[in-house]
Amino acid sequence: MQSATFIPSGVGARGSRGAELRAAALAERQRLARDMHDVLAHSLSGLLLQLEGARRLALASPADDGPDRLAALTAAFQADTGVPARFSSSGTSRELASSVRLALYRVTQEALTNVCKHARPDRVEVRLDYLPDEVHLAVEDFEDPPAGGPPGGPRGSGGNGSPQDRGVPGGRPPGQH
Repeated sequence: MQSATFIPSGVGARGSRGAELRAAALAERQRLARDMHDVLAHSLSGLLLQLEGARRLALASPADDGPDRLAALTAAFQADTGVPARFSSSGTSRELASSVRLALYRVTQEALTNVCKHARPDRVEVRLDYLPDEVHLAVEDFEDPPAGGPPGGPRGSGGNGSPQDRGVPGGRPPGQH
């Protein structure tokens, strides 16, 4: 035996359209949920890899970074930038606390990074001086003046010496209209 349901005319079309819209909305919500799950899983996997790398670096870093590595860091700077760089050390080297060793390395690293970003040196010198009760570190960049003239352009601001960088109103030096 078959059963039949009576649907007044016009109601079925509206009802089926509403059902289609609800089904489409549900399908879209499910697709978004899958996408969000995939993105979150990918991000967490990436974070886990970065954390593992950081953990390994932290375990190896204190013993590896320090005054003994400053010459290699200076040489790497020269190789990466093409700017002549020299490391020198004076005094009698001695064992330093791990925090001091790490600070010397990181400060040198940051200073060389700043030279790359903000200066146009002709040469760089890294100097470590062991004094009786102290250790001094100096990282200096030098710009040789052109023959017969003053040093060129502003230093340390990343500027290129253009009129705008020199603060000339309207970008033109006086007398040039």
